Amino acid sequence: MTGDSDTSGADGSRIWDDAFEHGCNTGMNGSLHAGPAGMHCDGMDTDDTDSDNGGGADCGNADTYEDSTHTGLSDADYTPDTVVDAANLDAKYPGFVGDGGNSSGSNRSNSDTSSLTARLELQANRRKRKKTLADGFKKNKVVNEVLDKPTIMTLYKMISDGTLSGVNGSVSAGKESLVFWGLDGDGGSVALKVYLVSTSNFKRRQAYVVGDPRFASVKKNTRSLVYLWAKKEFRNLTQCAAAGVPVPKPIRVENNVLAMEFVECPNTARADHTSGNESLPGRPATLLLHSDVTYDDYLQALSIMSDMYKKANLVHGDYSEYNLFKVKGRGLVVFDLGSAVDKRHPNSDALLQRDINNITRFFKRRGVDVDTDTNKIMEHVML
Repeated sequence: MTGDSDTSGADGSRIWDDAFEHGCNTGMNGSLHAGPAGMHCDGMDTDDTDSDNGGGADCGNADTYEDSTHTGLSDADYTPDTVVDAANLDAKYPGFVGDGGNSSGSNRSNSDTSSLTARLELQANRRKRKKTLADGFKKNKVVNEVLDKPTIMTLYKMISDGTLSGVNGSVSAGKESLVFWGLDGDGGSVALKVYLVSTSNFKRRQAYVVGDPRFASVKKNTRSLVYLWAKKEFRNLTQCAAAGVPVPKPIRVENNVLAMEFVECPNTARADHTSGNESLPGRPATLLLHSDVTYDDYLQALSIMSDMYKKANLVHGDYSEYNLFKVKGRGLVVFDLGSAVDKRHPNSDALLQRDINNITRFFKRRGVDVDTDTNKIMEHVML
């Protein structure tokens, strides 16, 4: 979804429909879009002004005002504790109380005056309520497990400042995050990893943060852990990219949203056969799990672990066939580095040993002749 266009995601779905279920229409079929006056979302008011006054957003929710009848009373004229005198009101507001030809209201009964008092008190209380329009969210309710209001606002910010030009559908889902296909200002693909703020898995992930000397202070609440996890993965990607380790190039991190290179599937089935290296937009590269593997792949997998340890000073911590792409013309690309820890972490050796066992077990199952001596491999990786 870009600008004014109606761009569908890779699976033809849109991510915004449910997020604005209470009257917030995000443009064409629920897309995020940037108009001439900046980001726009029908139904999302950003100030306390009435749309009839020309302020705020364009919103059709006028019925959210509980009383549209104006009595002519100003806030200075009335408070709920005021004792209402019908005659004085009629003198100040001619015709408001009067009965037929007698506009003084002096012949009204006490019951009529009490009724008028109750009516005015109700109207005054309504007028004093803060006029706010529904913005489409129920407090911080999470939609589809990931799209709460802060996440939507983070994506708006990234679109408004030019990091993104639009966001399409999701391309993969995990226990802790969803990955969306985004577009940059030039129309190129961007992977947007949005970490779930509703999951409790991150509290069980504290062991990958506590003890890492790069992160001295760790807050215990879930949202803070999620934000820290996003920053941690961005930093890990940055260290690996600087060390020459094949990873998706990091672009930016903002709260629980990480923007990085979209590693796309090469288009090897072009009808004109002119270029087998052109990628298929919005389609991720093939996982090592689903690829044919060779002994060279095994050697490269070990080499990646070694480079991460020696050059980037990191241990992946969750290294397996599920976190490696196999890309034609590029080889293996490692991703999902949120679990990676500094090699000074007290559990780094144990995590490295587990990584070696995982990848060795996979290649052995695929019939590749592998070295099963874990200690020997660890020595090769670390020294």
